[in-house]
Amino acid sequence: MRAAGTASRQRLDELIETTLNRIFDAPLDIRNGVEALRAIDPTNDAALAQGAVRKAAEWGAARTMAKVGARYGSKAASRMVLPLAVAMEFGLNARDGLRELQVLASFLVGRLRAEGYPVESELVRRTVLAVYLDPGHRPDLRLPLHRRTLHLARRWSFNTLPLTGRHQASLVRRRVDTMAGLYLSVLLEDWARVCSIETSLAPPRQVLEGRVAYPGPAGPASPTH
Repeated sequence: MRAAGTASRQRLDELIETTLNRIFDAPLDIRNGVEALRAIDPTNDAALAQGAVRKAAEWGAARTMAKVGARYGSKAASRMVLPLAVAMEFGLNARDGLRELQVLASFLVGRLRAEGYPVESELVRRTVLAVYLDPGHRPDLRLPLHRRTLHLARRWSFNTLPLTGRHQASLVRRRVDTMAGLYLSVLLEDWARVCSIETSLAPPRQVLEGRVAYPGPAGPASPTH
Protein backbone atom coordinates (compact mmCIF):
# COMPACT_ATOMS: atom_id res chain seq x y z
CA MET A 1 0.00 0.00 0.00
CA ARG A 2 2.87 2.34 0.81
CA ALA A 3 4.46 1.64 -2.58
CA ALA A 4 1.14 2.29 -4.34
CA GLY A 5 0.76 5.60 -2.50
CA THR A 6 4.28 6.65 -3.46
CA ALA A 7 3.66 5.77 -7.11
CA SER A 8 0.37 7.71 -7.14
CA ARG A 9 2.08 10.73 -5.64
CA GLN A 10 4.85 10.57 -8.24
CA ARG A 11 2.28 10.39 -11.05
CA LEU A 12 0.47 13.40 -9.62
CA ASP A 13 3.79 15.27 -9.36
CA GLU A 14 4.51 14.54 -13.02
CA LEU A 15 1.00 15.54 -14.09
CA ILE A 16 1.15 18.89 -12.28
CA GLU A 17 4.68 19.62 -13.48
CA THR A 18 3.79 18.76 -17.09
CA THR A 19 0.69 20.96 -16.91
CA LEU A 20 2.65 23.94 -15.60
CA ASN A 21 5.59 23.44 -17.96
CA ARG A 22 3.29 23.80 -20.97
CA ILE A 23 2.66 27.40 -19.93
CA PHE A 24 6.23 28.46 -20.63
CA ASP A 25 6.02 27.30 -24.26
CA ALA A 26 2.48 28.48 -25.03
CA PRO A 27 0.95 30.56 -22.22
CA LEU A 28 -2.69 31.50 -22.31
CA ASP A 29 -3.42 35.14 -23.08
CA ILE A 30 -4.46 36.30 -19.60
CA ARG A 31 -3.94 40.04 -19.04
CA ASN A 32 -6.12 40.79 -16.03
CA GLY A 33 -8.30 39.26 -13.35
CA VAL A 34 -11.48 39.44 -15.41
CA GLU A 35 -9.93 37.39 -18.21
CA ALA A 36 -8.54 34.92 -15.66
CA LEU A 37 -11.96 34.36 -14.11
CA ARG A 38 -13.53 33.99 -17.54
CA ALA A 39 -10.92 31.37 -18.47
CA ILE A 40 -11.41 29.42 -15.24
CA ASP A 41 -15.20 29.49 -15.00
CA PRO A 42 -16.81 26.84 -17.18
CA THR A 43 -18.79 28.08 -20.15
CA ASN A 44 -22.06 26.53 -21.17
CA ASP A 45 -20.27 24.21 -23.58
CA ALA A 46 -17.80 23.13 -20.89
CA ALA A 47 -20.62 22.54 -18.42
CA LEU A 48 -22.45 20.39 -20.97
CA ALA A 49 -19.25 18.45 -21.68
CA GLN A 50 -18.66 17.90 -17.96
CA GLY A 51 -22.22 16.68 -17.59
CA ALA A 52 -21.68 14.24 -20.44
CA VAL A 53 -18.49 12.95 -18.84
CA ARG A 54 -20.26 12.51 -15.51
CA LYS A 55 -23.16 10.63 -17.14
CA ALA A 56 -20.73 8.37 -19.02
CA ALA A 57 -18.83 7.65 -15.81
CA GLU A 58 -22.06 6.91 -13.95
CA TRP A 59 -23.12 4.53 -16.72
CA GLY A 60 -19.77 2.73 -16.56
CA ALA A 61 -19.95 2.53 -12.76
CA ALA A 62 -23.49 1.13 -12.95
CA ARG A 63 -22.38 -1.59 -15.37
CA THR A 64 -19.42 -2.48 -13.16
CA MET A 65 -21.59 -2.72 -10.06
CA ALA A 66 -24.12 -4.86 -11.94
CA LYS A 67 -21.38 -7.32 -12.90
CA VAL A 68 -20.01 -7.37 -9.36
CA GLY A 69 -23.50 -7.86 -7.95
CA ALA A 70 -24.20 -10.75 -10.30
CA ARG A 71 -20.99 -12.48 -9.26
CA TYR A 72 -20.49 -11.58 -5.60
CA GLY A 73 -23.90 -10.38 -4.45
CA SER A 74 -25.63 -7.05 -3.90
CA LYS A 75 -23.77 -6.38 -0.62
CA ALA A 76 -20.40 -6.35 -2.35
CA ALA A 77 -21.77 -4.18 -5.16
CA SER A 78 -23.23 -1.65 -2.71
CA ARG A 79 -19.81 -1.22 -1.12
CA MET A 80 -18.46 -0.03 -4.48
CA VAL A 81 -20.95 2.81 -4.91
CA LEU A 82 -19.24 5.40 -2.71
CA PRO A 83 -15.61 4.71 -3.78
CA LEU A 84 -16.55 4.88 -7.47
CA ALA A 85 -18.53 8.09 -7.02
CA VAL A 86 -15.71 9.72 -5.05
CA ALA A 87 -13.12 8.64 -7.61
CA MET A 88 -15.22 10.08 -10.44
CA GLU A 89 -15.72 13.40 -8.65
CA PHE A 90 -12.03 13.56 -7.69
CA GLY A 91 -11.05 13.12 -11.35
CA LEU A 92 -13.34 15.94 -12.45
CA ASN A 93 -12.13 18.22 -9.63
CA ALA A 94 -8.51 17.44 -10.45
CA ARG A 95 -9.13 18.37 -14.08
CA ASP A 96 -10.73 21.67 -13.02
CA GLY A 97 -7.85 22.27 -10.60
CA LEU A 98 -5.23 21.72 -13.28
CA ARG A 99 -7.07 24.16 -15.55
CA GLU A 100 -7.05 26.76 -12.79
CA LEU A 101 -3.31 26.22 -12.22
CA GLN A 102 -2.75 26.78 -15.95
CA VAL A 103 -4.68 30.04 -15.91
CA LEU A 104 -2.97 31.34 -12.77
CA ALA A 105 0.46 30.45 -14.17
CA SER A 106 -0.32 32.17 -17.47
CA PHE A 107 -1.55 35.24 -15.59
CA LEU A 108 1.70 35.41 -13.60
CA VAL A 109 3.90 34.84 -16.65
CA GLY A 110 2.04 37.59 -18.51
CA ARG A 111 2.50 40.02 -15.63
CA LEU A 112 6.22 39.25 -15.31
CA ARG A 113 6.84 39.74 -19.04
CA ALA A 114 4.73 42.89 -19.23
CA GLU A 115 6.75 44.52 -16.44
CA GLY A 116 10.11 43.38 -17.85
CA TYR A 117 10.98 40.82 -15.20
CA PRO A 118 12.66 37.48 -16.00
CA VAL A 119 10.43 34.43 -16.03
CA GLU A 120 11.87 31.58 -13.98
CA SER A 121 9.95 28.35 -14.19
CA GLU A 122 10.55 27.30 -10.57
CA LEU A 123 9.47 30.71 -9.29
CA VAL A 124 6.24 30.49 -11.30
CA ARG A 125 5.53 26.95 -10.10
CA ARG A 126 6.05 27.74 -6.43
CA THR A 127 4.10 30.99 -6.59
CA VAL A 128 1.11 29.45 -8.34
CA LEU A 129 0.92 26.49 -5.96
CA ALA A 130 1.28 28.77 -2.92
CA VAL A 131 -1.48 31.10 -4.14
CA TYR A 132 -3.73 28.17 -5.07
CA LEU A 133 -3.44 26.53 -1.65
CA ASP A 134 -3.33 29.66 0.51
CA PRO A 135 -4.93 32.60 -1.29
CA GLY A 136 -4.96 35.98 0.35
CA HIS A 137 -1.55 35.55 1.98
CA ARG A 138 1.99 36.32 0.92
CA PRO A 139 3.18 33.35 -1.17
CA ASP A 140 5.46 30.97 0.70
CA LEU A 141 8.14 30.15 -1.87
CA ARG A 142 10.11 27.78 0.34
CA LEU A 143 8.21 24.61 -0.63
CA PRO A 144 8.91 22.95 -4.01
CA LEU A 145 6.29 21.15 -6.06
CA HIS A 146 6.72 17.69 -4.52
CA ARG A 147 6.08 19.15 -1.04
CA ARG A 148 2.74 20.55 -2.24
CA THR A 149 1.27 17.50 -3.98
CA LEU A 150 -0.49 16.01 -0.96
CA HIS A 151 -2.02 19.40 -0.14
CA LEU A 152 -3.40 19.60 -3.68
CA ALA A 153 -4.83 16.08 -3.41
CA ARG A 154 -6.52 16.99 -0.11
CA ARG A 155 -7.98 20.15 -1.66
CA TRP A 156 -9.41 18.25 -4.63
CA SER A 157 -10.74 15.54 -2.32
CA PHE A 158 -12.47 18.19 -0.20
CA ASN A 159 -14.16 19.53 -3.32
CA THR A 160 -15.86 16.14 -3.83
CA LEU A 161 -18.01 16.75 -0.73
CA PRO A 162 -21.56 18.04 -1.24
CA LEU A 163 -22.33 21.75 -0.86
CA THR A 164 -18.72 22.85 -1.48
CA GLY A 165 -19.39 24.47 -4.87
CA ARG A 166 -20.09 27.88 -3.37
CA HIS A 167 -16.94 27.71 -1.25
CA GLN A 168 -14.93 26.71 -4.33
CA ALA A 169 -16.22 29.67 -6.36
CA SER A 170 -15.16 32.02 -3.56
CA LEU A 171 -11.69 30.44 -3.47
CA VAL A 172 -11.26 30.88 -7.22
CA ARG A 173 -11.98 34.61 -6.97
CA ARG A 174 -9.62 34.99 -4.01
CA ARG A 175 -6.83 33.23 -5.90
CA VAL A 176 -7.24 35.44 -8.94
CA ASP A 177 -7.40 38.58 -6.78
CA THR A 178 -4.24 37.52 -4.95
CA MET A 179 -2.39 36.88 -8.22
CA ALA A 180 -3.53 40.24 -9.60
CA GLY A 181 -2.40 42.08 -6.47
CA LEU A 182 1.07 40.56 -6.13
CA TYR A 183 3.90 43.09 -5.92
CA LEU A 184 6.30 41.50 -8.37
CA SER A 185 9.37 43.34 -7.05
CA VAL A 186 8.67 41.97 -3.56
CA LEU A 187 8.01 38.52 -4.99
CA LEU A 188 11.40 38.51 -6.74
CA GLU A 189 13.12 39.71 -3.56
CA ASP A 190 11.54 36.82 -1.65
CA TRP A 191 12.62 34.42 -4.39
CA ALA A 192 16.22 35.67 -4.33
CA ARG A 193 16.24 35.18 -0.54
CA VAL A 194 14.90 31.62 -0.86
CA CYS A 195 17.45 30.76 -3.55
CA SER A 196 20.25 32.11 -1.36
CA ILE A 197 19.12 30.00 1.61
CA GLU A 198 18.74 26.85 -0.51
CA THR A 199 22.21 27.37 -1.98
CA SER A 200 23.76 27.76 1.47
CA LEU A 201 22.00 24.61 2.74
CA ALA A 202 22.89 22.49 -0.27
CA PRO A 203 25.46 19.77 0.47
CA PRO A 204 28.95 20.58 -0.86
CA ARG A 205 29.88 18.96 -4.10
CA GLN A 206 32.43 16.21 -3.86
CA VAL A 207 35.35 16.90 -6.17
CA LEU A 208 37.33 13.83 -7.08
CA GLU A 209 41.02 14.61 -7.28
CA GLY A 210 42.62 13.34 -10.42
CA ARG A 211 45.72 11.31 -9.72
CA VAL A 212 48.44 10.70 -12.27
CA ALA A 213 50.36 7.46 -11.98
CA TYR A 214 54.06 8.11 -12.33
CA PRO A 215 56.47 5.26 -13.00
CA GLY A 216 58.32 4.15 -9.90
CA PRO A 217 62.06 3.64 -9.62
CA ALA A 218 63.49 1.19 -12.06
CA GLY A 219 64.14 -2.24 -10.57
CA PRO A 220 67.21 -4.36 -11.18
CA ALA A 221 67.81 -5.28 -14.77
CA SER A 222 66.91 -8.79 -15.67
CA PRO A 223 69.92 -11.06 -16.44
CA THR A 224 70.85 -11.44 -20.05
CA HIS A 225 71.08 -15.00 -21.33
